[in-house]
Amino acid sequence: MRITKAVMTAVLALATGCVGGVDTFDPGPNPGTPDAGIDPTAKAGKQLYVSTVHSIMAAKCGTAACHGQTIPGIYGWVQADAGASYDMITTLPTLVGTYTPTSAAILTKIDTTVPHYTATYTADDKTKITAWLAQEVTDRTNDPSQPPPVDPIQKLREWSGCMSLENFEAANMAQAWGTLTASQQLCSNCHGTGAFAFMTGNGNAELFFNTITTQRDLLLKYFTVDATGQIVINTAAFQNAGVTLQGHPRFNPTMNAGMTALGEFYDLTLARQAANTCDPPRLPEL
Repeated sequence: MRITKAVMTAVLALATGCVGGVDTFDPGPNPGTPDAGIDPTAKAGKQLYVSTVHSIMAAKCGTAACHGQTIPGIYGWVQADAGASYDMITTLPTLVGTYTPTSAAILTKIDTTVPHYTATYTADDKTKITAWLAQEVTDRTNDPSQPPPVDPIQKLREWSGCMSLENFEAANMAQAWGTLTASQQLCSNCHGTGAFAFMTGNGNAELFFNTITTQRDLLLKYFTVDATGQIVINTAAFQNAGVTLQGHPRFNPTMNAGMTALGEFYDLTLARQAANTCDPPRLPEL
């Protein structure tokens, strides 16, 4: 049963170096004034991002209320320095996927019939982003020393099968999140059934569990994928809501009953994964 429209994150974490054998980016004839931010020694993908894509990201996603925040990671990957933004983006699998137009959330989150926070891309924007993603694939193909890109959806699907209702209840997830407060307001008043792409379940453990394990963006609020391909607790999401997000009721993003329960549930799920006793994925394929 679908409770809310898929949104996000992460938000939903990739090596960027490159060695010989990679073509350098050719700006073409009459390139005009060189961009001082382009490192001529950088691999072609980075040069292409800096010269053609960063300005799009800054315009669409770079406000302090969105991904121009000071928190490093999924909420702060649009930096003033284009090279720094590139370096951060390419460590976030939930943003770049496997560098294909269908897996990279940097493209798919906006290029939909219901755009992400009303942001839209022009045809030229999409052409530039797609060309950059293709160059990233070429760079990695030409450099066998680079690890393969992380497929965040595959990692999340595997994790969803390792999650169990029994462990969810043992960790007291429904009670802890259902009674959590922010500025003396129950979080469940807004998020009980998944509003704003976050769900606390209103104390109903089965509904809570079934929803976050089958809806990617709700799952991503609790867990994300790091640069090594490991599932980790999405601490950035709670930092964003509890401390950074303007207008959101304040709460301690690390020390609260919900995070205690989440940590216990994470450990139980990780142990199940290590023991190879997981169920088939609950999260649907794209």
